[in-house]
Amino acid sequence: MKMRILTSGKGKISKLGQMLADKHNCNIDVIPPAFNCEKERLVLIGASLSDELDNALVLFAKGMSKQRAQNVGLFLTGSQKGGDKLVALLKEAGTNVIEDIYWVNSGSLLSIFKGISAEEKDAINAWSDKVIESLA
Repeated sequence: MKMRILTSGKGKISKLGQMLADKHNCNIDVIPPAFNCEKERLVLIGASLSDELDNALVLFAKGMSKQRAQNVGLFLTGSQKGGDKLVALLKEAGTNVIEDIYWVNSGSLLSIFKGISAEEKDAINAWSDKVIESLA
């Protein structure tokens, strides 16, 4: 399946994005990507959100038409309000947003230094497999 992973944020989101890219043998980039999405079957977007979305993320989301990506899956951390805004922008642009959003537990400051737990790896891998299977 033609897919790509894009991340907006550092730390855990970036690490999870790289882990998913390795698992699914696909390209990973940041938002905005160096190369535009074009006819992707699935784009997984990882972002750390606040109530107000970053301008680069807003501009990117507004451009995610069906020609760029048929489907978008989200793995997010932070604000639910920001997540709702991002979903609305992506739907308005014309792409299909997978309803099953994976919310990453940002945890405490200590968990950032410890990295990603085995349970978190298993959970996000199961989520990405489920998203891909739903499109088959």
